[in-house]
Amino acid sequence: MMNRNLLFVIYSADVVDPYGISILSAVARNAGWNVDLAEFNIRTIDWVFQTFRPDLVAYSVMSSYVDDYLKINTYLKRKYTFVSVMGGAHPTYFPEVIEVEGIDYICRGEGDGAFKEFLTEFAEGRNVDNVANFWSKKTRNTMRSLTSDLDSLPMPDRGLIFDRIPIIGQSPYKTFMPSRGCPYACTYCHNAGLVRELRGKGPLVRTCSVARLIAEIRWVQERYPLRFIKFMDDLFAVNTSWLQEFADAYAREIGVPFTCMQRLESITHDRLPLLRRAGCVSVSVSLDSVVARIRNEVLGRRMQLTNDEIRQRFLMIKAHGINILSNVILGVPTSSTQDAIDTIKFYIESRVDFAQATILVPYPRTPIWDYCQKEGYLSRQDKASNYGLFQAMSTLTCFTQKEKEVQWNMMVFFPAMGHWPKLQKCFLWMAMHMKPNSLFAMFYTFLKAYLYNRYIFPAKGCVGSSVPIFLKTLKLEVRRMMGKEEQDITI
Repeated sequence: MMNRNLLFVIYSADVVDPYGISILSAVARNAGWNVDLAEFNIRTIDWVFQTFRPDLVAYSVMSSYVDDYLKINTYLKRKYTFVSVMGGAHPTYFPEVIEVEGIDYICRGEGDGAFKEFLTEFAEGRNVDNVANFWSKKTRNTMRSLTSDLDSLPMPDRGLIFDRIPIIGQSPYKTFMPSRGCPYACTYCHNAGLVRELRGKGPLVRTCSVARLIAEIRWVQERYPLRFIKFMDDLFAVNTSWLQEFADAYAREIGVPFTCMQRLESITHDRLPLLRRAGCVSVSVSLDSVVARIRNEVLGRRMQLTNDEIRQRFLMIKAHGINILSNVILGVPTSSTQDAIDTIKFYIESRVDFAQATILVPYPRTPIWDYCQKEGYLSRQDKASNYGLFQAMSTLTCFTQKEKEVQWNMMVFFPAMGHWPKLQKCFLWMAMHMKPNSLFAMFYTFLKAYLYNRYIFPAKGCVGSSVPIFLKTLKLEVRRMMGKEEQDITI
């Protein structure tokens, strides 16, 4: 078998490293492939292709960026000869992207085992059209069973990411994800549809062993700056017995402060001491809406908790010395500006450290999309693609232009009103009477960075090393919020 070259191309490096690519890179190296990664830049991408000469180019794509990746692939296909593969969330939920000219294959669902088989067959020159999880212009293959034992996967190739993207590699913040799958089915998420498609293919929620996680973290800790960890799981440590083992091992062998995501229902008196003992300094717990009807019926969180019980959960978290980031969704059909104001008051009473808001983006094939379509709330823009970003203004027709502008301003000033409650009336006046603008977006980004560093990622000695990350984030965030592309890709 001759050596083959695989190149991962990413549109724009964010501050969070692409964990999925690091797993697939390890799979590819174990299969005998040469692997490299490039952040797309119109000025340097030609040098990468001319020196590395990839046989296969792979993209991991979220729906918000699919148009950008399609432009990139078209640009590269016109200049070079290679086979393209698109994986990630977008082709999983919207497999018709395979019909786009220049996209040779897509991989749906988890690609670990599927990618290994695809690469082996491809390198041997055999037909890859019938590999499970993969679609081509000719074939539509079903998904294989999920990988039940996450310990069986190769250690992720974090070096590929950290060495090729120095802003991530030299950052003191790193991300890890010891589990896969989410047991919930919120209406704005594709998880409900995915659960139906994967029924009978193994347990949806799986967690690696504590020993495996510790080994992965230690590998990074011995080679790269590591002063703070964000666990990216949809719900960290679902199993309390796993959490107990983790708390002891992590505190003893790693000792790095971390943040994680939790559901309010999972906040209990027996779990919080374990999280704190391990080194948890903050948690992200979404509320979505202070209005129970919107939270449970429209957004589908199905929380069997009253607002008083939710407030007590927040106060319980604070009593254990853990800071809180909580998110609500604005621009939800049947919601009002008063709902947002009531939520701010609720967060202040609950001692939430970072009150964050986003704008609802109803993605096609989600229950909230179906609801909006049934009620006639979708605009022409929504029906065309609606692969937007939740920092941008709502496109739903159930709101007037003025209401959409107020929603955007409320999103911008939401953290400020939570952090400086005495200035709430001032921020509310600006939200209600002023036009959205880039200065507001910059204010939001600066305050967001401050709140993250003060409460959510409060690692000592990280302020100076965080400056490059902040500057990159500032540029990206402001452009996203103003509805602009991050870079112009001329085809």
